[in-house]
Amino acid sequence: MKTYCIADVHGHLDNLYLFVKTLEKDDRVFVLGDAIDKGPVPLGCLEYIMEDPRFTMLLGNHEYMMFNLLSAEPGSYSYNEAFEMWVDWNEGGDTLDAYNDLPKYKQQRIYDYIKRLPLNIPNVKVGDRIFYLAHSCPHSDIKLTMADVEYSDVIIGSYVWDRMTPWDKLEIDNQIVVAGHTFVQEYLGYDVETVEPVYDRKQTTGTRNQSIKDAHYIDIDGGLATPFESAKLIALCLDDLTYKLY
Repeated sequence: MKTYCIADVHGHLDNLYLFVKTLEKDDRVFVLGDAIDKGPVPLGCLEYIMEDPRFTMLLGNHEYMMFNLLSAEPGSYSYNEAFEMWVDWNEGGDTLDAYNDLPKYKQQRIYDYIKRLPLNIPNVKVGDRIFYLAHSCPHSDIKLTMADVEYSDVIIGSYVWDRMTPWDKLEIDNQIVVAGHTFVQEYLGYDVETVEPVYDRKQTTGTRNQSIKDAHYIDIDGGLATPFESAKLIALCLDDLTYKLY
């Protein structure tokens, strides 16, 4: 059995399928949010993840925007604000269209699934390492859902919207943070030919040539939300901190 993390698939179902073909029946996969929007099959990755028992997903900012729209009363101020945020500003229109084309019972299942997604998954032990999984930023050392924080936009936003770099100081002790949200091309260069996880190799408290196996924060968003030719799905194996691109 192996444990993997992927992030920010963003509707690229072909990339997801290439990864799935490599999995064994007893493997487990943590998806660090943002399965929807942007890509050619904007809702398809989420629908697949929901059905495969090997997959555990966290809330991303795109799922959170979708939840906010689906939770609001049509025609209300909150609905209009949520529509503008998700559809007008963050390319959620194709996902919304795909959702509206589904039968009501499938719509309800998707809504209920997103509503229950955790904001974080701390204390994931794999071998002799302990991982803290989040879409963007680590905070509480307790696993939380939207209901646990009473649907507070400020608290939820801090987990799914806030940005930090791998070299920021963390208050999470003895855990390796694995996250997405910021595509690695931001650090590697937009014209880079091949992507890789970005970690704290330039952290001032560490060494410049620090190995990924000594990292305290690893970003695995391979840029599938972008038009960059280098965009790939990064699958990080937590057992040995190796990765493959799909």
